[in-house]
Amino acid sequence: MKKQITYTLFCSLIGLALYSCAPVTTIDPAPSPNSNVKTTNKIDFTLILHGSVVGRLNREGYTHTYHQIILAKPYVDQEKYIALGMAGGNSFSFNRELQEFVNDSTGDRYDIDGKPINNNTLARLEWFTTSLSGNNLRIYQDN
Repeated sequence: MKKQITYTLFCSLIGLALYSCAPVTTIDPAPSPNSNVKTTNKIDFTLILHGSVVGRLNREGYTHTYHQIILAKPYVDQEKYIALGMAGGNSFSFNRELQEFVNDSTGDRYDIDGKPINNNTLARLEWFTTSLSGNNLRIYQDN
C-alpha cells in the first residue's frame, strides 16, 4: 500500500511539472537571426518582446484568442520596438542604462521585470521567454 501511494504521488508530481513547463503557444516557423519570418497571416517579426498587455498570438498567427504577447519588430536603431496588431500601432523604447521600457505614446515606464514605475494603477506586464524546438519557436510564460 505504501508503495502504491508513493508511486501515485510521484506520478502526480511529474504530471504537475510537465503541465507547468508546457509552452503556452508555438509559432511556426521560428524566427531566423538573419532574416524576418512571415507567419501565415503575413506578419513579419524578428523578436518577441518580453511581455505585454496588448496582443494575442496563436499557432496560425496573430489573433485575439490566446495569451497576451507583444509581437515586435525592432526599428533600425535597435532601441525601439513596434507592437504589431495594435490600433494605430505602438512602440516602446528600451533604455539600456536604466534597464527600463518606456511606452512612446503614453510615457508609461516599466522595469525589466515588467513592474510599472511610478504608477501603481498600471497592470504589471506579463513576461514570456522563448526557446527554439526544431523549426518552432515555443513561448513560455514566466510569471
